[in-house]
Amino acid sequence: FSLADLVVVPYAYGEFPWGKGIPRLLQAAMWEVPSIYSPIASAKRFLREAGYGVAIVRDNSPEGWLRAIRTLLDCPETRAAMGKLAKRAAMARYGEDLQVGKLADFFRLLVRVTAPGRR
Repeated sequence: FSLADLVVVPYAYGEFPWGKGIPRLLQAAMWEVPSIYSPIASAKRFLREAGYGVAIVRDNSPEGWLRAIRTLLDCPETRAAMGKLAKRAAMARYGEDLQVGKLADFFRLLVRVTAPGRR
């Protein structure tokens, strides 16, 4: 991802894309690389959170993809701004500090539930 100018992730309808969307978005976002996606639910949700850190080709047409790719390749300033927005959104939702806190809460709960003398 560190060498990429952008990440392009097209999905054809009916390919069961739900499990694939967020991991690719997050990987690209953590490297401040903007993504162009098909209009799948996870990409739409991330777009709402990231502002304009992700582009969605709403009609999923070859022409739409070409337009989106050319637009971002021709404008490095837009790509950089989108990458920063995507990273900020990814960190706000999945950042290390947040995840460490959730993991610590889980282990505290686990210790309480499994401690000797507890039922």
